[in-house]
Amino acid sequence: MNLYGLLSDLKDLDRLNLSVTTHDDLLLAILEGVSREIDHECNRRFYTESRTVYLDGANNVHDLRLSLPEDCLSVSSLTVDRERDGTFDGETWTENSDFWLLPRDSFPKVELMRHVSGDHLWPVWDQSIQVTGIWGYGDGQSASPWSESGVTIEVSAADDGTGTVSAEGEIEVGQTIRLGDEQCYVTAASSDGSNTITMVRGVNGTTASSHAAGTEVYTAKYPARVRQECLRRSVIEYLRVGSEVFQSEGIGDYRYSRAAPDAEKRRNKITLGAYRRPPL
Repeated sequence: MNLYGLLSDLKDLDRLNLSVTTHDDLLLAILEGVSREIDHECNRRFYTESRTVYLDGANNVHDLRLSLPEDCLSVSSLTVDRERDGTFDGETWTENSDFWLLPRDSFPKVELMRHVSGDHLWPVWDQSIQVTGIWGYGDGQSASPWSESGVTIEVSAADDGTGTVSAEGEIEVGQTIRLGDEQCYVTAASSDGSNTITMVRGVNGTTASSHAAGTEVYTAKYPARVRQECLRRSVIEYLRVGSEVFQSEGIGDYRYSRAAPDAEKRRNKITLGAYRRPPL
């Protein structure tokens, strides 16, 4: 689970002016739904995921470049099934010696280019290249789209769903955080001085492990325009739910106007147009 907008930002004075927690579960569900809607519209994911992807070979053995099927931030392993036996144990390529990730000077990476004087050629059959790495757009600025939270954490075991943080108020429900190489999704955060957060461990292809006291907590970063659009759409979706929500929150005679469907589509296209990835 990854949300491109923060619950606290959605509830703040300029948007909904909600101070109670009565509808937090609904708001979180809306934030998640809108985040996935943005992924679908842009044909890319802005959160990062650790996993292995299998690529088809080149059209021609002498081709230099291969397009990646999705955004990539880094590659930890590239192997080729040269024997065509499905084991990917016959040939390992080394970054900057056998291949480069392109573009060289910006993120995300969208192509592989073999070194023209390297030892290898691309295979030419389907599903012949195995690439393990970090996939996703991130913030579009770096290979590690994470911000220092200013707090540390201790997690006693890999199967422990809670952690003790050095300070309350910096980590909130709905955030994706990184502890070492592990990503976690925060489902609860204390405000009673117990300095405890509850998490779904090892999300987005990462592996849960214990974390010693003093482990830095990092929070996921996304493009500012994506965050803003997620919050804007989430406000609209919340206000659609029904007047019973407004009455329970004391909004009273509050009224709002939504753009006509065609106008909303145009706005969405303009707002996120720069982030749409063309289909291969």
